[in-house]
Amino acid sequence: ILHTGDWKCDPNPLIGNTINSKKLKEIALKDCIVCSTGGGIVLDESNHEILKQSFCVYLYASIDSLCQRLEYDDSRPLLSNGNKREALQNIFDDRQSKYETLSTIKIDTNNSSIKDNCETITKHING
Repeated sequence: ILHTGDWKCDPNPLIGNTINSKKLKEIALKDCIVCSTGGGIVLDESNHEILKQSFCVYLYASIDSLCQRLEYDDSRPLLSNGNKREALQNIFDDRQSKYETLSTIKIDTNNSSIKDNCETITKHING
């Protein structure tokens, strides 16, 4: 498992689009690999072909849900200046169509547990 972008889950992530893209190219097309990227991975078009060839899961959450989850989180640089809701909406508007286009499946995480989401992914992989 390679985790490249979320410092909330990993205290030492590989931060930076160049590093993320390089690591994605190195490992994403290998068999039996789980690669958890930061949401910004879709901003670099050189990553699109790799993501299209992979089993890519879009873990969707509404802006309301994200605001609730991140209410007391001040560790995310893109959300640290000003209104979090507005910043989240701008990020969502910029990335959402890319997430939709590049993902194999979309899972609505608003009202589901991690266990439920894992079961959905597993069912989809196993057919």
